[in-house]
Amino acid sequence: MKKKQVIGLLILLTGIIILATPFSFMLKDDWTQYKNGKAYQIYQSRQASQLEKRRQALEDAEVSSNGVQDIFRQDKTEAAKQISPYSSIFDTNKMVGRMSIPVLGQNFDLYLDADYEKLLKGVATLVGTSAPLGIKGQRPIIAGHRINYNGMSFYFLPSLKKGDRIYISILDQNLEYEVTDSQIIGEYETEKLAPISDKDMITLMTCVNAPSYNQRLLVNAKRVTSNSSNHPTTAGLGEFIKNKKVPFSFKLQRLLPYLIVLICLLGLLFFGRKLWQVLHSKSTKEDAR
Repeated sequence: MKKKQVIGLLILLTGIIILATPFSFMLKDDWTQYKNGKAYQIYQSRQASQLEKRRQALEDAEVSSNGVQDIFRQDKTEAAKQISPYSSIFDTNKMVGRMSIPVLGQNFDLYLDADYEKLLKGVATLVGTSAPLGIKGQRPIIAGHRINYNGMSFYFLPSLKKGDRIYISILDQNLEYEVTDSQIIGEYETEKLAPISDKDMITLMTCVNAPSYNQRLLVNAKRVTSNSSNHPTTAGLGEFIKNKKVPFSFKLQRLLPYLIVLICLLGLLFFGRKLWQVLHSKSTKEDAR
C-alpha cells in the first residue's frame, strides 16, 4: 500500500512540474524583457551621440524595393536569404531598440529584418519595410509570433483598442504611438501593408485563424507628439495591475501564468510534504522492527 502511495505521489509531482514548466518560462521571459528595458534606458543615456549617428545612417538607408517579405510565409531557408538594407550599418542580429505596450503590461526587444531567431527573442520589422524612426511616409511592419514556447509574445494583440499607446525606443529616440484601428487580411494581401504618404505610423502584425494561421491581424497606430522624456521604455506589471482602464477580466487573463505557477508551487509543497510523510512513516516502522 505504501509503495503504491509513493508511486502515485511521484506521478502527481511529475505532472505538476510538467504543467508548471512552460508557464515558468513565460514568467522568466516577462522578467527578462522588463530587465532589458531598464538596461536600455541606461544604454541610451550613456551612448546618446553614437546612437544618434547610427540613427542618421538608418534614415539614409534605402528600403528594399522587392516588396514586403512576410516572415510567417517563409521557411528558415528563405528567411536566411533575405537581403537587409541595414546590415552594412550594424549587426542586425542584435536588438536595435525596445517596444512597450503598458495596457498589456508587455515589453519586447525590437529587431530589424525579421527572421525565425529574432522572433524567438522579441519582435522585428519585416524586410521590405522601414525601421521605426518616426518618419512620415514610412510604415514599419513589426511582426511577432502569436505565442512562443517561452513567452506570450503577441498573444494579447487582439485586445488592443483605439487610443491605446505603444512606445518605441530605438537608438537615441523615444517615440509614442496611438492605436487607430485594426484589421484582418489574407496572408497574400501584402498590398494592404503599403505606407501612406502623409502619415507617420507603425503596424503590429501577427498570425491568426488557427490552426492554418493563413490570416494576419494588423494593429495600426499613428505617431503622437509629446514630451519624449516621459515615454516609458518598459511597462511594469505593477503599473499594469493599477491601471483602472484595464478590465479586471483581462488582468486575470494576463496574469494567468503567474497564478498557474503559484498554484503549482503550492501543489508541489503540499504533495511533496505528503510524500515525505509517507517515506518517513515507512522508515520509522522499519526502524521499530
